[in-house]
Parts: sequence; C-alpha cells; structure tokens
Amino acid sequence: MKYIYPYLTIFLFSCYIRITPKIDYLGEKYLPTKEVDVFVDENNIEHKYKVIGKGYPRLSPFQRSVEKLQKKVVEKAKKIGANAVLIKDYYIPNTGVQANSTFLTDSLGKGTITTGNTTITSTGSSGFSVFFLKYSFK
Repeated sequence: MKYIYPYLTIFLFSCYIRITPKIDYLGEKYLPTKEVDVFVDENNIEHKYKVIGKGYPRLSPFQRSVEKLQKKVVEKAKKIGANAVLIKDYYIPNTGVQANSTFLTDSLGKGTITTGNTTITSTGSSGFSVFFLKYSFK
C-alpha cells in the first residue's frame, strides 16, 4: 500500500498540470511590472501603445476556464514587463466539411451488393489571441 502513494502523487500533479492553462510567449521583454490592465476590445484602450509580443494559449481539453486563462495571461504580462494585455477571442466558422466514406462490396448469389456510410465532421475552430502591450508616454 505504501508504494501507491508516490504514483498517486504523480498522477494528481499531472492532472493539475493538464488543467492549468499555459501561455507560450513570443516577443520583447522589459523590467517586470506590478499592475496590468486587461482589455477585450482595442477601442477601449485610451493610451498610445505598441504590441511587444503575442501569447499562444494552450488550454486543457478538460477545462476551458477563461478566468484561469486571464489570470495566467496577467501573470505572464507582469513577468515580461507589459502594461496591458488585449485578449481577443475568435471563431472560424465551418469553412467546409470533411467527409470520410467507407464502402463494402460483397457478392450474393449472381449479383453484388455495395453498402457504405459517410461520416461528416465540422472544420470550424475557435480560440484566443493574446497581445501584450507597452504604453508609450511620448
């Protein structure tokens, strides 16, 4: 029984890792900041700014909590020295369908019988774009 505890601990830790969103970052880095403004529409940003980087969220398939995503984005922004983040969601509608067809031909008596089925799946997608902003006070 005592041998199960290390495995249980590793399992629980790996579940926590998969539930927590990750933010991959590409861009510039500055001195850390303490306060970060969060925007979901660029028309609401009153300061002049430049985009210093872009974040690529990796969300767990088991939990897609936008609150946890925002928290992780703000943590990342503080570390890289951003004054604000712009989080935009996107939805790409079905641009077509993917069809998979399977047919089976069999002979019965003097003729043949062909049966088949077609599976159609959607090709739409959705997600988040994260932009890290640095205010320019000039």
